[in-house]
Amino acid sequence: MDPTQQEQSFPFESNMEVDSTEISKTTAPDTCSQIYLASSSVQEEQVGSCSKLYLRHDYYSNLKMLGFTYKQDPAVTIDKNYHGYNASFSTDYCTVSRHNSYSNCVVFMSQPIEVNDIVQLEFLSEAQGWAGHMRFGITTQAPRTLKTIPPNGMTFYAREDYWILSSGKLHNRNREEDYVLNFESLKVGDIVALSIDNKNRMIFYKNGIYQGVAVSNLPKGFKYQAVIDVYGSAKSIKLTYLRHQSSLKEQCLMMVYKRLTRPEGIDQLPLPYLLKERLREMF
Repeated sequence: MDPTQQEQSFPFESNMEVDSTEISKTTAPDTCSQIYLASSSVQEEQVGSCSKLYLRHDYYSNLKMLGFTYKQDPAVTIDKNYHGYNASFSTDYCTVSRHNSYSNCVVFMSQPIEVNDIVQLEFLSEAQGWAGHMRFGITTQAPRTLKTIPPNGMTFYAREDYWILSSGKLHNRNREEDYVLNFESLKVGDIVALSIDNKNRMIFYKNGIYQGVAVSNLPKGFKYQAVIDVYGSAKSIKLTYLRHQSSLKEQCLMMVYKRLTRPEGIDQLPLPYLLKERLREMF
């Protein structure tokens, strides 16, 4: 079996299953280096209005380098029970539109974010004549505990349990920090996404391109919910949840890890830098 062919459908393979019995116990570390750059352009199978994903091979390339593959989970949608009164939804609750005014369209995702999964938002349409734009972030607060849904995401800026990105600023506890991604620069069709990695860091992407760490020390032991404010010139967005899948590359890395007796040996392996970093995280 050619391992590069096994991975060609990255980043979002449909129904591919990896038979771990085909990974020989004699697989050498250089086999992993043959796998790490496998890629191709793909089109995800249509599943309702959530899944119209036409993704270039370089989308989420830093995650691909670490061996991650993803599959859309159409069961994860926007929470239909907790939202602002100006929010209207598609029948599958993947698309939300603001139908009046410039505010009162705060929504939450229907399930917590799992580590290394991706919450992806596509900017579908804009509203003319309004200032401000979408806000996007995470919270440890369960939406059901809110007495009322606030009119906009600025209400959350003072909270210690919310981390909200808005207009190039990351807000938490009434503090704001500059961040490279500014939603006001988005064009219709652009895709932004966030993930939480296994080091408790929140990371953003724009059109699949890594934007850097936004928060580096999220509290451990909590479930994190995505929160979105469709505000101002943002009128309509589509949510897609991409769930982390086990891949041949990850299994290869695990085999290498099991043969290492100490992390100092990682530097001698014939692997790319990011794969070595992934192995260091495993110790």
